[in-house]
Amino acid sequence: MFYLTSPPPETMGCESSVEADSKANTKPATQQQQPAQAQPKPAAATNAWSHFGLGHTNNVVKGGDKIAVIIDGKARHVPNMTVHNNLFPADIQYGDLAAALAGGVEEGAPLSADAYLVKGENNHVYLVDGGNKRWVTGPELFVQLGFAWDKIQTKSQAEVDAIPDGPHIGLSPKTPFFRNPKTTEIFVLFNGYLRHVPNPEAWNRVFNVELKDAQYLDVAEGNLVFPKGAKLGDNFAIVKGSTDHVWVVDGDHKYHIASMDVFNRLHLAQSKIQQGQDALIGGLTEGHKIL
Repeated sequence: MFYLTSPPPETMGCESSVEADSKANTKPATQQQQPAQAQPKPAAATNAWSHFGLGHTNNVVKGGDKIAVIIDGKARHVPNMTVHNNLFPADIQYGDLAAALAGGVEEGAPLSADAYLVKGENNHVYLVDGGNKRWVTGPELFVQLGFAWDKIQTKSQAEVDAIPDGPHIGLSPKTPFFRNPKTTEIFVLFNGYLRHVPNPEAWNRVFNVELKDAQYLDVAEGNLVFPKGAKLGDNFAIVKGSTDHVWVVDGDHKYHIASMDVFNRLHLAQSKIQQGQDALIGGLTEGHKIL
């Protein structure tokens, strides 16, 4: 049976602060509690940039007359010189497209014919692609993507806010799990945000690895690249209805998991997908697809 509510959390360290624009409501508790799990092992001291591949990949690649930029692990074809000039400096040095594809990068959909960079008064920089704005979540990532600072268009914040949001563009670390070694808070990376997992019960409902056995990065390193989002709801779960779509449920929102590759990268457990009622799933607000 699929429930949209869950038990009062047995706290996993102190509650973190959240960002208002990614806040999702939670509902009262009703599910039976499970025994608390052992605390995870502390993350080893690491160099944050080594986990995110910064400075090691040229994300703008060329093969023959085709130019592409690697975003979300996919080579997105640059459709025309207008878009090229909207995004990249004139003296850009290209990587090799064939080598990128041989190394596991997939062919993705082309960028839209009018793609460009924009920012408003809050200085968040977005790639506008296909009519949606995608926040580039850090300056290091902006540079890695080959974008040019002087190509960013400046608009009023109202104009920027009127552009529909797309999923944030974030780097892909070697593990989606982060830990605060001082408070034992655990975070998972969803769509460029570090989301606090509220309790061991929520963890056990979703992931295919034991809390104590997961590999973690220090959340202080993650914060150098990724913003901290809202704490996940106490009803955090993975569900499906009568269709093939699998959803992450978080508060009163649902998020479509884009592919099995994404499902596996997040260490989600197929055995923990709950069968839900279509009417209940359909009543949830649909958020950005998890990519």
